[in-house]
Amino acid sequence: MAAAVVVVALVVANLPESPSKVAFGQAVGEPIAGHRGDVKAVATGTLDSAPIAVTGGDDGTARVWDLAAGKQLGDPLAGHENEVTAVALGELNGTPIAVTGSHDDTARVWDLRTHRQLGAALDHEDSITTLALGEVDGVPVAVTAGTGNTVRVWDLARRAPLGEAFQVGGDYVTDVAVGEVGGVPVVVTAGSEHVAQVWNLRTRREHGAPLTGHGDKITSVAFTAFDRPRVVTTAYDNTARVWDLESRKQVGVFGEHTDSVNAVALGSVDGGSPVAVTAGAEGMLRMWDVASQKPMGTMEAPGPVTAVAYGERDGEPYAVAATSFGPVQVWDLDTRERSGDPLPGHPGKVLAVATGTLGGTPVAVTGGHDRTVRVWDLAARRPRGGPLTGHAGSVSAVALTTVDGVPVVVSGGEDRAVRVWNLDTGRQAGDPLTGHTDVVRSVATGTLGGTPVAVTAGDRSVRVWDLRTRRQLGAPITGDAELTSVALGTLDGVPVALVTAEEEAHLWRLDTRQRVRSFRAGHELSTAAFVTLGDTPAVITAGEAVTRLWDARTGAPIGAPVEHDAFVRAVAAGQAGGRTVAVAAQDDGLVRVWDLKAGRQVGGPLAGHGAPVLGAALAEVGGTQVAVTGGFDGTVRLWSLAQ
Repeated sequence: MAAAVVVVALVVANLPESPSKVAFGQAVGEPIAGHRGDVKAVATGTLDSAPIAVTGGDDGTARVWDLAAGKQLGDPLAGHENEVTAVALGELNGTPIAVTGSHDDTARVWDLRTHRQLGAALDHEDSITTLALGEVDGVPVAVTAGTGNTVRVWDLARRAPLGEAFQVGGDYVTDVAVGEVGGVPVVVTAGSEHVAQVWNLRTRREHGAPLTGHGDKITSVAFTAFDRPRVVTTAYDNTARVWDLESRKQVGVFGEHTDSVNAVALGSVDGGSPVAVTAGAEGMLRMWDVASQKPMGTMEAPGPVTAVAYGERDGEPYAVAATSFGPVQVWDLDTRERSGDPLPGHPGKVLAVATGTLGGTPVAVTGGHDRTVRVWDLAARRPRGGPLTGHAGSVSAVALTTVDGVPVVVSGGEDRAVRVWNLDTGRQAGDPLTGHTDVVRSVATGTLGGTPVAVTAGDRSVRVWDLRTRRQLGAPITGDAELTSVALGTLDGVPVALVTAEEEAHLWRLDTRQRVRSFRAGHELSTAAFVTLGDTPAVITAGEAVTRLWDARTGAPIGAPVEHDAFVRAVAAGQAGGRTVAVAAQDDGLVRVWDLKAGRQVGGPLAGHGAPVLGAALAEVGGTQVAVTGGFDGTVRLWSLAQ
């Protein structure tokens, strides 16, 4: 099954001895992370008696994790040229191995002790989304399948096909499971149709009637043979079903799920009682007695579950669950409680990033899908205090400022409220600021006539707030379209707000609420920022694969537009390495740096997030200018901008 999940990590790591020694475009220290992107698959097992999990992800690697220590073991298993979508663990001639499948159309066999690839890659000739290990007449095999309807069987010792490939029903295969029925080695396949099929691995022919009963696409299949050969299947019809493979009859339904069921793992508890752990879009793990089909308890996950695996540690059963845009977590199946910390923190997407200083220390402030605001010491690479909690929805905008010498964060989000946080106390300052009728998408801070203010954009309005009194100043600035971003600056001594909406950016005087100028980009805009080019005050706009520079006084474009290969979600502009630069965060997981005077990219793209990057800001750490970015992978990363 191709399952997408994010392993989110905010780990404490030391910076290099001197950030100034880091070359332009290189990461400064370790990311504030594990996989760089979505995790597509998880499998569990043991390595020299130690419980491990192996995960495969968007970054083209598989990683081995010590479940007792919660740490990665050795280097990643690197060699695939595209995302790793399937993982299975086994043994080959006494050597513990992992077999990985990828969208690069290959499967690869890895020695788990040395982390080296064993032999040549197995060419499936199509994207692999699922694989399973087993035996056929004493020969260890891997069965691979994926985006086409072809299933291939491989002799793992020879790394060669075992017999001819065969085609199953439907357009693609979602999952496979290998087992035995009446002495016959079989593979059970699930695919785009609503049935599972059983195939004889010796003859490559269908072995008996298909398993019918699901009302929607089957997402996963697992094999068990506790008293009779059975399989458990999960599907988009909100159920998991148990099938007797000898009679081909459905013998049970796990029907308490309230949304699609994405994954199943089989194991045992209480001295050998067979159980199934099912999970899906509702964000719950449910455990079932396979014999009676009775529920045995639930475990609440931090988000939709996309993959689950079963294992044992010191004789105790556990499940490893992977969630969308959240951490991989380990659950004790005897107690139904989480075991230890999540594997390598926002437990979800980072939606907004701002930078500043607190007591001379460079910090980043982030807002996340987990409804919290977090402050990070960029020099020490660790949280500064606990998370700021209070929002009733995801936090999509943050800004850092001071009010009468007190450091504060202003945040806005899905709950339509603007909140002010006193960083000295770690508490919310007063009641939330209300008035927006939809998501608050952007926040900027500054001063207006000596008064510290926050300017927020959302719904179809821009609102100005007095941060001392926490009251709205004057009437909102309103428009005819959804507003996506706001930035504050001055133009010839006049305080102005730069607002984006659809294909235009607008400059508004904050004192009179009058529109000064509009910049018509001709493409969808997501963000804009102020920048100074020599003596020229300028505006940079970004969005649908294009960044443009404008003269803020005349509204005329400056130079040719810069074309990106993906949608730009955030942009930060300023001075770095003797240049005037723009840092653009893109949907494809890349960050690009542009020399605005020269109109060209500086160096290659900054790759690491592996998932859409939503926030970007500039900061100085240890005397070196850095870009600070955050995104869907749940990490905050620092990049050197030194020349």
